[in-house]
Amino acid sequence: MTDRTTQFRAFSSEARLTILGWLADPRSRFGGQESADPVETGVCISLIAQAMGVAQPTASRHVDMLRQAGFVSLTRSRGWTYAKRDEAVIADFMTWLAQRVGPQRPGPTAEIRSESPREADGRSPRAGRQVR
Repeated sequence: MTDRTTQFRAFSSEARLTILGWLADPRSRFGGQESADPVETGVCISLIAQAMGVAQPTASRHVDMLRQAGFVSLTRSRGWTYAKRDEAVIADFMTWLAQRVGPQRPGPTAEIRSESPREADGRSPRAGRQVR
């Protein structure tokens, strides 16, 4: 089981989220890949780099972070590396996340203060202070 911190780090990058989106339907974005079927084998890292407009090592680092999180698997064939989504791991993470941050169960609620905090003399904590 991959730790959740690694999975959150993988999701914390717009570039990695974009890659995951592309890999959800690889044929529409990478249907011209000739070296292997993009659905069966995955998408070549070089094509991901080209689509991102970045150097191949940059794309490789993003894909490796997704691999560490378990969201993609990598396959090497004839000198190329292919990335493919692991739908089971992604579904597990999304289910776990929904359970953790979904609607709260009924229970005691904390009182919410609507007024700003005041110092003993009634002034706002920042009143009269210089901003640096």
